[in-house]
Amino acid sequence: MLVWMALAGLPPAERTKVVHVISTDTGVENPVVAAWVNASLDSMRRAAAEQGLPIEAHRLTPAVEDSFWLCLIGRGYAAPRPKFRWRTERLKVKPSNAFIRAVVAAFGEVILVLGTRKAESRARARTMTRYEKRRVRDRLSPNGSLPNSLVYSPIEDLSNDEVWESCSCSIPSRGAQQQGLAHHVPGGVSGRRVPAGRRFHDAVVRRQPVRLLDLHAGLRGQVDAGRDQQ
Repeated sequence: MLVWMALAGLPPAERTKVVHVISTDTGVENPVVAAWVNASLDSMRRAAAEQGLPIEAHRLTPAVEDSFWLCLIGRGYAAPRPKFRWRTERLKVKPSNAFIRAVVAAFGEVILVLGTRKAESRARARTMTRYEKRRVRDRLSPNGSLPNSLVYSPIEDLSNDEVWESCSCSIPSRGAQQQGLAHHVPGGVSGRRVPAGRRFHDAVVRRQPVRLLDLHAGLRGQVDAGRDQQ
């Protein structure tokens, strides 16, 4: 949203660099949330073309050999858990890194705009603080795993509540989709405010696969709301 607003504020002649927006579909996402993400990407593409903004939206997927069911059933991996987190690396990180490396190969360098925040966890706060010491300018840190790339973290100091308030704001690119986000978390329907803290983060930001015996927070919000649509 911040990047969109910044680009829209520039004269057309100064919009010279392409901004790539990437979203990785693991193939085991909550179907309702996956549909919402796809609709958001489509809306973003249309709005960018209408407004003359150099923004390209991409839906990434993991390679077949890294797919969830091949690893779980074909290779016999145990289900992902805190001490065995193979899902994140194979289903999200690798597709994203492959795309980023392709952009670096084409243009020489990239700046990654990430929504990473210190409020997510103590471990995340420690990592971000460590990279702050090597910053080249305000909020622009080196990327520890990808050469020729820097990480820009504009919302690093925002709280969970402030993130939700920002998502509630409507901009021309994603107004309807952002409002629909409220349906995917507990309490985020019928005008009720989405709960703050870890429940919001777990329900929307992480979008973890659903365990058979565990009702995911995002699904609970949809069940409680009596959702019968995709």
